[in-house]
Order: sequence, then structure tokens, then C-alpha cells
Amino acid sequence: MPSYCVCAIVLWLVSLASFVEGQTLYSNAEAREVPQIQALETAVKRLEQENRALKNKLPRKHSCPQNWHSFGNSCYLQVQTKKTQEDAALICMRHGSKLVEIETRDENFFLATILGSGWYWTGGTDVLTEGEWVWPMTGTPLTLFDDWKEGEPNGHNGGEDCLEYGTQTTKKWNDNKCNATLKFICEKNAVY
Repeated sequence: MPSYCVCAIVLWLVSLASFVEGQTLYSNAEAREVPQIQALETAVKRLEQENRALKNKLPRKHSCPQNWHSFGNSCYLQVQTKKTQEDAALICMRHGSKLVEIETRDENFFLATILGSGWYWTGGTDVLTEGEWVWPMTGTPLTLFDDWKEGEPNGHNGGEDCLEYGTQTTKKWNDNKCNATLKFICEKNAVY
């Protein structure tokens, strides 16, 4: 056998031995790192769960624009300028909001604490179907909560299709003609 063949075989055997040794070292290193990687992944998952749990325990912080009042997940603006219900709704839209839609007893009570004396437009209406009062921006009927004055809504003299909120009575709601001019309340979602 020529010497260059023996050299090539020896060189090949040395290369093979180096490759096998490298693979063994890599496998050993990988075997040591796998449990460490798994431990780190477990720790990250645990920390993420703890972070979520802490966020859920903390009160949700949000902000309302200047001159707006915060309650629940909403911001409220009382506007003292008297407008028709339609014009009031347009002004609220320009503020990125809607006429207030009072959906709970707590919200109804909160409004009484921030508003001055008088009557204020809300978004409530039965203009589409007489006697079927809804909050038009959400389409929610006023069946979950209401606070009508005794004998209201009565459609007095016909055409009282818009809901006004009064601060000077125990029961706060009354129906009125939509073209009456009243102060009004805008509502929008708070920013988190």
C-alpha cells in the first residue's frame, strides 16, 4: 500500500476521531443545558402568571380628559350650554363621546353627585317606536334599569320622545320634547 494511502487513512481516522469527540462534547454540553433552559422557561412562565395576578389585584388606572369626571370605566362631561337633544348629541360626538346612557343605579346616583341643579339631556329615546325606550348608541332597551318619575314616561301632549335627567327630584327621569333646550351630559370610555 502506498504511503500516501496510509497517510490519507490516518488523516481520515484523526478527522473522524475529532468529529466524534466534538459531537460527544456538544451532546454533553446540550444535555447539561437542557435542564437549565427548562428551568428558565418555567421561571419565566411563573413570573408572567404572578405579573397577571398582581395586575388583576391592582385597581385599574385610567384617565379622563380635563373637566371630565371619572366613574367606573367611563368619563362624563357636563355641558351647561342649553341645546336641543340632537344638537347636544352632535356636540358629544365632536368630543369623541355620546349622550350619557345610564345603565345602573350606581351610575344614576353618581350623576346626581356631579351635576348642578336642573334638567340634562341623556341619550334615551323612544323616537323609533313609541313606548319602547332605548339607548340608541348601543341599542340597549331601558329595561335593565330605569328611574322614571311617577307617571312617566307619559308622552304629554304627544311627541315627548327624549329622556331628560333631573337633579332636583328623587326619581330622576322624565320624557320631554326633543327640541326643548337643556344642559346635557356626554359619556365616553376611559383611556387605560
